Amino acid sequence: MKKYSIFLFVLIISFIAFDIASADLNKAEKSMQGVWVPQNIKSCKSVIKIEVFEEYLVLHYKEDSARFSDFDLCYSCAGGAKYSGIEVWVTPNFHNPKSGCLTLRFNDGERKGIMVVEFIDKSLGERFPFEKYNFIKCK
Repeated sequence: MKKYSIFLFVLIISFIAFDIASADLNKAEKSMQGVWVPQNIKSCKSVIKIEVFEEYLVLHYKEDSARFSDFDLCYSCAGGAKYSGIEVWVTPNFHNPKSGCLTLRFNDGERKGIMVVEFIDKSLGERFPFEKYNFIKCK
């Protein structure tokens, strides 16, 4: 009975620790938060921009905008389980991919401060033609 109690205690603590550790995997890191604009435009007033907040992001293109939340942050997507680089992928609407699937790749290609967008939903990519740009954070 004592072994069972210890096992149960360790199991409960493990679940609590996992829950606490994974809590931040649905929030954008501070370094990701802010206004991102195309590197070749550099103007914070650009009609092409992405605003990243802790729990949601907004794509802006001219007068159009779209808001996304429910982030999944992936620290090994750029290179597999043993990847230890700086590139981080953020996929919003992770639990509802039919509502506009895209991925933001921060520090793309190990280039610190560069973010690129990849649209899985091609109609969203046509609405927001961002895939040809490298984005930098507005200062």
